[in-house]
Amino acid sequence: MNLFIVTLLAAIFAGAIGSAESARREDASKATRTLSPVEMTWAGASVYVPAGGADNHTSCEGTMGESNVQSCFEGAKLPKSKLIVIYLHGCDGMNASGLELLRRLGQMYVAPNSFQRPGRSADCAVSSDKKGIVRMRLEETDYAIEKIRANPNLKDARIVIMGFSEGAVTAALHRAKGEIGKIIIGWSCHSADPWFDGIRGDINIPVAAIEGSNDHYTQNSSNRGNCGTFIPTATSSFSLILKGREHQVMREAETYEALTRYFKELDSEALGSPRLPMRNSAQKHSR
Repeated sequence: MNLFIVTLLAAIFAGAIGSAESARREDASKATRTLSPVEMTWAGASVYVPAGGADNHTSCEGTMGESNVQSCFEGAKLPKSKLIVIYLHGCDGMNASGLELLRRLGQMYVAPNSFQRPGRSADCAVSSDKKGIVRMRLEETDYAIEKIRANPNLKDARIVIMGFSEGAVTAALHRAKGEIGKIIIGWSCHSADPWFDGIRGDINIPVAAIEGSNDHYTQNSSNRGNCGTFIPTATSSFSLILKGREHQVMREAETYEALTRYFKELDSEALGSPRLPMRNSAQKHSR
């Protein structure tokens, strides 16, 4: 073998080793790259995909950080309604009752976990930086929408924003980025501070608001009222006040019944069916 061939083979071999090493370093860099705080909330998100869909997949449940759950969520075909709920938890962490409610309703959801942020702790105290926290929650909501839209299987999803307590404040204040509905539970949409007051975004999307009449978090001198004040009667929206109930209303039968009807209305829109008759009054009290 002449010197030229030997030199050529050595160069090719060295180049192959260099390419492999470069690829290994790139993979290692990806594996060890530190996630940003908002990325952490998505990686720690709770996920539920009901069985069925266009590909007749099996159900899955868990967190986005579990590879099998992430694969199930990202690879699932949308149901005929194309609905995905982004669920926003309250001030002290993920609310099991909210996730249970959505599973009972048969809704696919992803629930970003704000407490995956470094240093994040419960912030239910009145003295906490509520504006700063809600700004973080709005960022997490936007990021979740971006992640869903970036997935080829989910990009056509009809997104509903649903929040409880602090998450409900976030849902109310979120400015529309293509979502087709909002569910506000445990918040009055009223505040002595105008920054928190009202419902932002597209006023023509259906809004479901539910709270207890004895909720000490909302029925006080600073927050007394209900979201019905801000819901136009022309939409299929409602504000449901559960008489005698307090802050946690997600396990109440009236809540399940009202949201069953709400999602049926959204389903009928997706399937081109006639709109179901909804309670069009801005406010509806339970019995």
